[in-house]
Amino acid sequence: MTSDRPPSGGLCAGAARHAQRGFTIVELVVVMLVLAVVTAIGMSRFADREPFAAQGLADQIVSGLRLAQATATARRDTVHVVLAADPPSMSVCLDAACTQPLRTPGGDLQWLAETQGLRLSASAAFSFDAAGVPSPASAVTLQVQTSDGAFATPTITMEPVSGHVH
Repeated sequence: MTSDRPPSGGLCAGAARHAQRGFTIVELVVVMLVLAVVTAIGMSRFADREPFAAQGLADQIVSGLRLAQATATARRDTVHVVLAADPPSMSVCLDAACTQPLRTPGGDLQWLAETQGLRLSASAAFSFDAAGVPSPASAVTLQVQTSDGAFATPTITMEPVSGHVH
């Protein structure tokens, strides 16, 4: 004769024993150690801001030169650009002596920000005519250098005929 009674401990007695199982202390310690190693490696990567500042400076120069060329074309006038190497600075003006400086879209006269500890590989002075054609007959090339003199960015090049900056 069979019984209609459930086994002692209920129908889910076997499942309850397995559902209460959690992480062991060893598993938790291993996860914490892995997180500590990953954090240590990641923090060292972001502790040195100089590579990020160098790339930011290179990006500011590229966008500033493109904006100077576009301004010359829009105004149908010559726009002069002066880049100083150490400390890095960029001036965009309506005359070669830079007595009539142009402001950035933000309204500042300072075209480059966050240049501390960086320098450019060379200084340059040139202009864009009303058609956006640059004045130098050869390509202008620059690189951003870190405080130890290492080149931190790819070469910034302005093509001689088109004025394209890359």
